Amino acid sequence: MNLPPHLALKRPWVPGLDNYWVLHRRDPTRPLSDHERCEMLSVARRVAQALALEAHGDPECYSLLFNGARTRRTPGDHVHILLSPSLREKRRRFFWLHLKHLTRPVARLISAG
Repeated sequence: MNLPPHLALKRPWVPGLDNYWVLHRRDPTRPLSDHERCEMLSVARRVAQALALEAHGDPECYSLLFNGARTRRTPGDHVHILLSPSLREKRRRFFWLHLKHLTRPVARLISAG
């Protein structure tokens, strides 16, 4: 995937949630300018369409979630990318995304024990 040098794409592990990526700044300590934020959202859309086409054969099978500075847990702008072939699957994936801070520790405990 061809990304601007200041952006990176990762695929975090979340139990119950496949086809989930996060587009983020390589240096989250520096806030984005308005222009850079617009660029990030444009890149996220392009990346999501490419991933959706590869996963589902349709470039429109995706959702983007971008949190403003006051409503995110971690510093730095980032965009969540969820691929879903249907509205029902989108709802399921957002449910698991909502629970990720509960399911990750429990899954780690189970796999360690």
